Amino acid sequence: MAENINPEDFIPAVDIDCALSFTDIDLKLVEDLEKIKPYGEGNPKPLFAAFNVFKKGVPKKVSSFFSLWLSDGTKTFEGIVYDKDILEIMNYAQHFDLVFSLQKNTYHNIPKLVISDCRLTDGND
Repeated sequence: MAENINPEDFIPAVDIDCALSFTDIDLKLVEDLEKIKPYGEGNPKPLFAAFNVFKKGVPKKVSSFFSLWLSDGTKTFEGIVYDKDILEIMNYAQHFDLVFSLQKNTYHNIPKLVISDCRLTDGND
């Protein structure tokens, strides 16, 4: 077994469907994603990645999640985070890479990012 297994085999992987810059995200994309529902075992919710993102302001606790505004320097979107470990990374770093799904923010009538994973951007201290 030691010959066939590498330590990297034990690192959890995230299946990302597509990398997006914030300029690629709009309400039409969110509405198009709504057309491929219902999501489930045979049809997982699409996951996207965005790189070198930064927060604008501090996260705010809202019910069972945290809300914060995120930007890539071109556009700004609300992000919501349910996992406190992810929030700690976002609080620690100035810039980070995100994995997220999209929802419609009905209050602002814009897309909203539901953050499912985060890492420090390469070269970030």
